[in-house]
Amino acid sequence: MKNASHILAILTLASSLGGCVYGTAGIYPISVPLQQPVARVPVSQSQSNIQTLANIPTLEVNAPLKDVRDAIISRAKARGTSVASVESSGVVLEKVLQQSPPALENSCGPHKAGRKIRVLLGTADQGPTTLVSEQRFVVDDGAECRIQLTQDVVDDAKRSLRELKSDAENRIARR
Repeated sequence: MKNASHILAILTLASSLGGCVYGTAGIYPISVPLQQPVARVPVSQSQSNIQTLANIPTLEVNAPLKDVRDAIISRAKARGTSVASVESSGVVLEKVLQQSPPALENSCGPHKAGRKIRVLLGTADQGPTTLVSEQRFVVDDGAECRIQLTQDVVDDAKRSLRELKSDAENRIARR
């Protein structure tokens, strides 16, 4: 019963935040899909919020949490992406966009100088494995816009997660 109330609290918080990040206080909506079946979520929870959480691209990596986070940070630095923060729930990456593709402008408005892409890589420690999820946002002057989970975005996130999985697992194999 305690787990069910904890899940309800997380879902309520996630739906009330609506994907927003408030300042630099570190309230990031990094979430990992629920391990329990959706049937355990109370009926009052809307199906759209459940589907949003369930559709976040997620992958299990056969490496401990520290190795996965080290791989995330190493990959980000190699691509010129800054590590904005490392939270207990994951790693926040940011990179300034020089221009925005039309699809991004359609969902988050016209390009503004200083626009950033923010990637939240949620990490959940599962002992010898780590569950990693990816969410993407556009940030304009501190205001955040969640990038719509179109098939192209999901496919790109899954590809990126597979590359991370390969990098982290190869680090373990080289030891």
